[in-house]
Amino acid sequence: MLYLAPLFKLGKPSNRFGYADDVALLAVFLSLETNSQLLSTALQEALDQGLAERVTFELAKLELLHFSRQ
Repeated sequence: MLYLAPLFKLGKPSNRFGYADDVALLAVFLSLETNSQLLSTALQEALDQGLAERVTFELAKLELLHFSRQ
C-alpha cells in the first residue's frame, strides 16, 4: 500500500520490511533490553508517522518476537 511507504524511510530503512499491509521492524543486538528499546523507538516513530498520515494501526495485532541462541 502506498500510504505505508513513508514508514519504510524512517530510522534505519534496512531494518524495516513489509508486504501489503504488514510491517516488520528488525532489531539485532546482544541484549534483550537494547533490542526492546530499539523496537520501542521504531514503533513510536511508526505510530507518529501514522498519526501524521492519518493511518491507524490495529494495536491488538502488534507482537514482539525475540530469538536467542541461549
